[in-house]
Amino acid sequence: MADFFDRRDVGAVAAFTDPLSLVEFQFESHEQLVFNESNSVLEVSFDGVNVHGRLNATGPSAVIHWSDHVRKKLWVRRIGAGGGAKFVQVLATTR
Repeated sequence: MADFFDRRDVGAVAAFTDPLSLVEFQFESHEQLVFNESNSVLEVSFDGVNVHGRLNATGPSAVIHWSDHVRKKLWVRRIGAGGGAKFVQVLATTR
């Protein structure tokens, strides 16, 4: 079971500088999983500047999991134009 779970709409988030792109766990997470529920490509960053993961809209690459990877937060943004909701799920665990 995850120690942290968040499901949010990032449809309006086109930049890591947008405050809605930030997902804070409030603890040092050793594992993170990000699942793209949307019909758009999403990008993930661990520093709010560089892209560290790209989540496609379908297939196995719609999910990314990191382990033995200590982080307290991450950023998620959508790529490209398009209206409607763009949901993403973020899970984080400790040891």
